[in-house]
Amino acid sequence: MLPESEDYTAPFYLLRSSEDCWKCGTSCRVVALASGAGEPFMLSSIESMPDEFLLAITAIHPDYELRYSQMVGSRYFMNTCKCGAHFGDFYLFSEPGGAFFPTEDDEAAEIEVIELPFHGSYPIACSPGIGTGGIILRHGKRIALGDLK
Repeated sequence: MLPESEDYTAPFYLLRSSEDCWKCGTSCRVVALASGAGEPFMLSSIESMPDEFLLAITAIHPDYELRYSQMVGSRYFMNTCKCGAHFGDFYLFSEPGGAFFPTEDDEAAEIEVIELPFHGSYPIACSPGIGTGGIILRHGKRIALGDLK
């Protein structure tokens, strides 16, 4: 069971990377949310978030949706492949070399960092984690919202 909503404070970042689908092998773009001005929190297993966050994320990455995870035993927002498979957050965030677990600076440099236009604090029900967010924000490719493809 995920924790109750806690308030997280701007800045908020949408991180964009790629991962091969476990089912069909296709290379897919995947996204993650991070928060914090100091050591950032990676926000995984997001059970709920403000509507404006979901709208901003799905405008950039439509393959992000609320799905059930047998491993977690609940529904959370996750990345999906065109074949219908989903990417579990544990695999993306907690496996060294995963999309959001770079082990080297050059791996972090491949991750795109997009600052979202939200200010203040917002309630998000998730599992926050400190760790790889710092290396990603230091070495990731900064992309302005207006420059997204």
